[in-house]
Amino acid sequence: MSKSRTIEDYVLDAIVLFNQGYETVVIRGTGNEISKAVDVFNSLKSRLGEGVTIDSVEIGSDLKSKRRISYIDIKVKRVY
Repeated sequence: MSKSRTIEDYVLDAIVLFNQGYETVVIRGTGNEISKAVDVFNSLKSRLGEGVTIDSVEIGSDLKSKRRISYIDIKVKRVY
């Protein structure tokens, strides 16, 4: 996630992917952007209601430049 993009930008991206036929979309937030990833899911859920559900959530950390960076992956599935 880039700091310059808004939550609504990511929500619209996810909706476009679903409309293109993707069954699942992964929302990833790293470091300080973890809360933004959660906000993106909540906003997506607010817009699509029962049309989306959480398929899985993965949390962990990656080692980058000798620093451990935390992340969250929220796998969202479209329900038809």
